[in-house]
Amino acid sequence: LSSGQQALRDADRRRIARDLHDDLGQHLLALGLDTAALAQRHPALRCPLAELDQRIQQARRALRTIIDDLPPEALAQGLQDAVRQQVALFSRLSGIPCRLELDAGAAGGTADGVLYRVLQESLSNIVRHAQASEVSVGIRCQDRSLKLTVRDNGVGLPQPAARRGSGLRGIAQRVDEAGGRLDVASAPGLGTALTMSFPIQ
Repeated sequence: LSSGQQALRDADRRRIARDLHDDLGQHLLALGLDTAALAQRHPALRCPLAELDQRIQQARRALRTIIDDLPPEALAQGLQDAVRQQVALFSRLSGIPCRLELDAGAAGGTADGVLYRVLQESLSNIVRHAQASEVSVGIRCQDRSLKLTVRDNGVGLPQPAARRGSGLRGIAQRVDEAGGRLDVASAPGLGTALTMSFPIQ
């Protein structure tokens, strides 16, 4: 595809992702709330309504998977602006200071979407599990690769590795599917550093 055709294609895919989230996602959320309200009002129906709620949650997870495979709306203005906005949002919502080091011109083309999703998941994991008071994010181009590093000063990852949660496994899967590499450095009480490298195409 030419650059113009690719831009139009990405714009269409972002619109689809936004519409799925805003329309279908909100309907599924409302349906789940209605189901919970019915279960409160009609105790005799709690078992079948619980099964219905499980199916609604499965549908929401499936929708999230579809949306995650589409280009993030934030990338419409480029990777650097998207990363700045994500880091600022993280700090505002979590109250955790986050230092950003971003190489001028850092962008990986097809890797941008994966890097952005991995950054989102990494910051989300820090909020849920790390008990950190400081975070740093670095993005740089080096040796024909786009490198993302996310560090925190939290409690560290569980040992052994088999006890680690699905969030890190999801990150590893995304990186692997993009042909990238994930390096994890962590020790109890000494925080965690995730370094991800993606080939620039």
